Amino acid sequence: MAAAPSTNIFASRETEMLLRSLSLRRLSYALFTGERNQFLAQLPVIQERLVDVLRPGVVAPVVHSEVYLCMRVLLCRLSPHNLSGFWPVILTELVGRSVVIRRLFTEPFCTLASFENFSRHLRLHHQTSQMNCNLCCRPANSSIFS
Repeated sequence: MAAAPSTNIFASRETEMLLRSLSLRRLSYALFTGERNQFLAQLPVIQERLVDVLRPGVVAPVVHSEVYLCMRVLLCRLSPHNLSGFWPVILTELVGRSVVIRRLFTEPFCTLASFENFSRHLRLHHQTSQMNCNLCCRPANSSIFS
């Protein structure tokens, strides 16, 4: 009988990344189902954890996708003036992802590994595009830089 992934001290990296993504998904769900601006007291801790996850080379793309989902939920559930600390993170991610995609489109596919790398980055670009859509579809009376 195998031990649960959370109790196994020799869990694989893939299992660890899956558990991180699931916990981020739970966080996003809790933020989404809560009242508007309910989690303001926890916002600095949430921001710190999201920024830690977004460091280059730290986590798998599935975790990055969940971070983008959590940011989108925060955009929906928090007032614009409460998001002022998130704008540097959001803008850096959007610009950085655009640079990566531009670079990938200029490189030819030579191997299956390069194609898999391209498809992984394309999925992440899709998540950032959805975040852009959330930014563009905000109500007219809520300025994102107020």
